[in-house]
Amino acid sequence: MHAKVKAPFFSVILTTYNRPELLRHTLDSLKGQKFTGFEVIVVNDNGMPVEDVISDYELDVTYLKQGLNMGLSQARNAGLKIARGKYITYIDDDDIYLPEHLEVLHHEFNKKGNALIYTDVVYVQETLDGAVRTEVSRSYPTRHDVFDRDSLLIRNNIPVNSFSHPRDILEKVGYFDPMLPAFEDWDMLLRLSAVLPVFHVKKTTAEVRQRVAASAGDNMLSREEKNFIPLYQEIYARFPTDNLQTMITRRDLMDGMQDHKQRRKNETELYAAWLKRQSPDATRQTILNALVTANGGENQVGVVLLDDIESEPKLRKTLDSIHQQMVLPCHVWILTSRTMDSVPDGCSVIDSLPEGYISGINNLISQADCPAVLLVVRAGTSILPSAVLDISVAYVCAPDTGVWYMDSDVMTDLGTPESPMLLPEINLDFLRSYPYVGQDFVLNAAVARSNGGLNPEMGELSHVDFMLRLLETQGLLGVGHISQVLLHHDETIPVWARSPQVRTLHRKVIENHCQRIGRQAEIVENENGLAFDINYVHDVTPLVSIVIQNRDLGTILKVCIDSLIEKTAYKNYEILIVDQSSTDPETVRFLSEIKALQIEQIKVLDWQGDFSFSGMANHARSQARGDVLLFLDNDTVVTQPDWLDQMLNHALRGEVACVGARLDYPNGRIQHAGLTLGMADSVGFAFKGMSSTAPGYMARIQTTSNISAVSASCMMVRTVVFDEINGFDASEFPVHYGDVDFCLRARQAGYLNVYAARAVVEHLGGASLVQQDKFGVSFHPTYECVDRLYGRWLNILAQDPCYHPAYSLDEPGFSLPSSPMIKAPLPGKPLPVLFAVPGDHYGCGNYRVMLPFQAMRRQFMIDGNLLEPRVPSIIECARAEPDVIVMQGAWSNPHIVKHIQRLKKFIGAKIALEFDDYVQNVPTRHNNRKHYSTNHISKVRRAIEQVDWVVVSTPALAEEYSRFHTDVRVSLNRLEPSWWDTLESRRRAGKKLRVGWAGGNSHAGDLALLKQVVKDTEAEVEWVFFGLKPEGVSAEYHSGTAIEKYPKKLASLNLDLAVVPLEINQFNICKSNLRLLELGVLGIPVICTDIEPYRCGLPVTLVRNRTQDWVAAIREHIAEPQALSAMGDSLREAVLKDWMLDSENSLTQWFSAWTAGK
Repeated sequence: MHAKVKAPFFSVILTTYNRPELLRHTLDSLKGQKFTGFEVIVVNDNGMPVEDVISDYELDVTYLKQGLNMGLSQARNAGLKIARGKYITYIDDDDIYLPEHLEVLHHEFNKKGNALIYTDVVYVQETLDGAVRTEVSRSYPTRHDVFDRDSLLIRNNIPVNSFSHPRDILEKVGYFDPMLPAFEDWDMLLRLSAVLPVFHVKKTTAEVRQRVAASAGDNMLSREEKNFIPLYQEIYARFPTDNLQTMITRRDLMDGMQDHKQRRKNETELYAAWLKRQSPDATRQTILNALVTANGGENQVGVVLLDDIESEPKLRKTLDSIHQQMVLPCHVWILTSRTMDSVPDGCSVIDSLPEGYISGINNLISQADCPAVLLVVRAGTSILPSAVLDISVAYVCAPDTGVWYMDSDVMTDLGTPESPMLLPEINLDFLRSYPYVGQDFVLNAAVARSNGGLNPEMGELSHVDFMLRLLETQGLLGVGHISQVLLHHDETIPVWARSPQVRTLHRKVIENHCQRIGRQAEIVENENGLAFDINYVHDVTPLVSIVIQNRDLGTILKVCIDSLIEKTAYKNYEILIVDQSSTDPETVRFLSEIKALQIEQIKVLDWQGDFSFSGMANHARSQARGDVLLFLDNDTVVTQPDWLDQMLNHALRGEVACVGARLDYPNGRIQHAGLTLGMADSVGFAFKGMSSTAPGYMARIQTTSNISAVSASCMMVRTVVFDEINGFDASEFPVHYGDVDFCLRARQAGYLNVYAARAVVEHLGGASLVQQDKFGVSFHPTYECVDRLYGRWLNILAQDPCYHPAYSLDEPGFSLPSSPMIKAPLPGKPLPVLFAVPGDHYGCGNYRVMLPFQAMRRQFMIDGNLLEPRVPSIIECARAEPDVIVMQGAWSNPHIVKHIQRLKKFIGAKIALEFDDYVQNVPTRHNNRKHYSTNHISKVRRAIEQVDWVVVSTPALAEEYSRFHTDVRVSLNRLEPSWWDTLESRRRAGKKLRVGWAGGNSHAGDLALLKQVVKDTEAEVEWVFFGLKPEGVSAEYHSGTAIEKYPKKLASLNLDLAVVPLEINQFNICKSNLRLLELGVLGIPVICTDIEPYRCGLPVTLVRNRTQDWVAAIREHIAEPQALSAMGDSLREAVLKDWMLDSENSLTQWFSAWTAGK
């Protein structure tokens, strides 16, 4: 350190915590500053000592060490309170000032005076190995032009180490807010920018260092990321705005973060778990094998292995995976040009012909003994164990399909599957632009023979050529998709598709395809090199009628029209403004000026009816002169000259109905890249919130493709098609879903809908609906509106062919959900299909729902899905078509009555509620009583009244619930053998006999019965409690454990005798004998309260709830250890005989309770 600067121009507040080696780098950057009139205040937030580090630097340093770790705000505030500089700057101990940073700020303050001034920064991604920093990448995510406070009101784009402000302004705005665990700098910036002029210096003068991979959690933002949503909400609440665009962008940003939060689980682990669940279990294998055999598909799948890179290890890798198949292929053919020393059993070698591997495949399918279908794969590909079985099922279900493609992933060198490529159903425009189907395929030999086989000239894209030939002659049914991951590759489809050889072949395939169908087209490279863009040649330049609907948004409307006129290169259009009785003076004036012009190209049409997007659009059609209609929202801005040409490129194709553009928010994020059916419980926006420059999943943001529906915010359709489809349905869908309904009716009529990736329009998003009070409509669709969509299109909504069914139904989509996927029923639905919804993952959920479902499924009694503890959505149910939905605990859902009504209306499934407790009368001392609302009894009754029947665990419980429903069924609790059959409870393992109790934390009232009993007998036995113990007693105690560990833990207590007290009340009278079963199966004798559930015929000792009775019974039992052991053996024998879940009587009882027939 050196002497203090008398009057420093800057005070640099440097906060540090446990990073002394990184601190050195920060101090190095301060030492290297060109401007030297500054002091440094180092605030150590109670981390490891750094005095030795600081002493190495000849800087004007003041050092503070906090007595407690109090966080960044308090640390900075401590530094600010002793700062002497005229201006303040900030830096953290892992960031860097470039040499000119303070010099640039000094220069600007000399020109601007008191102000908030900031520079640009570069974000450096790095890894950290001890003190060694290795740079990975650089980026400029906060780079922008001029300061805009509205942008700052949305998100912080000014890092803390880039800005500086006068010290004395703190007296007015205050210090950093220690109540904020993060975003304290953003909060400060908003306060500063409200009272100071703000200037941006467009020069990079600092580095923000961020760790990646394992060291990524060492900065505050990464630690607080889980709290971002409430932090954003707090900042937005503190700094409200009346700017409409800012409000909308804030809302969409919050929506995007909510969606992103759901996808935060580690993708690799999530995918591995998903992949494991995808594989058919033994039960499903058996049924599928029977289906294949019954339909003549047995031994009909062969494998063709292309040894095109002549690698023995890769060939062996694929052969090994073939040997692990659940169903072996009938034969394997290895196509190779090399001599093989030995040929594995079940394989034949076909020498590669001079014209290539494809000719070898053609020769194979021409042979009489060729199997029905061939799986064609490259050496090095691993085939998942279920592949041959899944292919056999696909064939017997669709024997006329000519070729199939399948889903795949990448297997890392560490043997970890990742990067799933879950593909849409056959998509003509996507296939023309991008060979998304990958390089491996399944070929129907008979169909291939009858269509001339594969074209050898198309090489490794011969199957894509064949697919297009089938689409030309047979339509979409000619090409199938097996929507299961069947292959592990060494590289992703996008990597393969970018190779020069594939690009060259793909162009040739598309050229030949266009020639065959007589379509002139220019095939050009996509701007980003991801795919091909196809420019179709049209010999017309039709008049386009651009329809813009409006009310009282004159300023926004003017921006839209001005941009349209100024930017649009295509000039043959008219503009029809449909105005719904605007009263805003500025809007009225603007529309009056347009009317006064009296020009043909732009007209104002008055709409006198209620606000209705659909009605106003239909009205405009009646006045439109154009051969093409374009519906455009008034809050759009044209930024791209050829946007209209790009949309016409597809709209003028005879097979196309609706064309949608990509809609970008002003911040460069995507609002619309096509609509996805089923998403957000109805229809959602694919890729919403993602960067518009990102390729998107499988390059779909930047690639033209077919889509089920597009948004009418920018939708083009030929007038003749609009009339053929009868326009928008204004009666059913006046405001919401009119565009979806129209697109689906067009698709039903045989047309394609197209997402035109090269047509880009800026869209504010929902400007009209934000004014919902004025229009008398809701921003979001109501239940009634969604129900109308369900009523017409539910089956279509549930199965969007443009979106893989395994992907999440949350926007922006294209990621796996955190909960298990809904599996489709077995082909033909040979078994009753059930949805079983546990109330939790604990004891009740397992015993009453999860275990019975799994047991019945193993015995081929039912099919279906075991769901997470939540009410299933309408879309999920429509996908799997359950016959019965069994829900446990669902009565507590605030919307359950409405949801049950909708499930019954749209799904047609029978619905049962499952109860294990008498929830109408929970004891006062029950741990869960606090969770029940005052009106929970009426909630239970209303829910029960909606369902078809009720399932309960005891006859006493059935009697209680029979007051609410006429069909109450009893299915007794049983034990799952696999949980208990290998466990042993040792006897006489203690110095004295071990007497104990086991249970959950809701039994405080029951355990109170034992308090005095324990005290009276503690000298005679070893008391053991598991899960809870009476207050005020001294005993061995074991805390509760997860349900899957519970049986083993219970056995490990080595009890010689168990006590099971229950208070006498109606709640306990309705309980089951489950605790007796758990103890009994371990051979532990039981003394229990003489109460209804325990009078079940099991050899246990019943006592009254009096201390003297409990004590006497215990003493009587421990007096004869041999007899005690015999009692345990007798109880175990009784439980094993009559109370195990795998018995025929047990499963029959559960089946009767859960299915429609009693």
